[in-house]
Amino acid sequence: LTADKSIEGVSYNLTLLLHKKEKYQGNLIITLTIKEGAEDFFLDFHGEQVTHLKINGNDTECLFSQHKIHLLISKLKVGEENQIEVGFINTYVTNSAGLHRF
Repeated sequence: LTADKSIEGVSYNLTLLLHKKEKYQGNLIITLTIKEGAEDFFLDFHGEQVTHLKINGNDTECLFSQHKIHLLISKLKVGEENQIEVGFINTYVTNSAGLHRF
């Protein structure tokens, strides 16, 4: 998330399942409050695959393109706490732009 005055109270809970294979899995839960007047926004994600997207516990179609997970403001509760859950799979890297495996 980028710094935006229409979003507040942001917290993250990241869980990783690290394998000895080429890929690892993760689950990210973001908690935030959307203020009145907020517009659609996106999460910057440089992973390989989004396995699921839930907003406030509801499965949501994932609009993922060009390293962005697009979030529609119409799916969020304005003025209340929201939870966004993203499941993902990614490949270990060797170029210092991600998680390494030795």
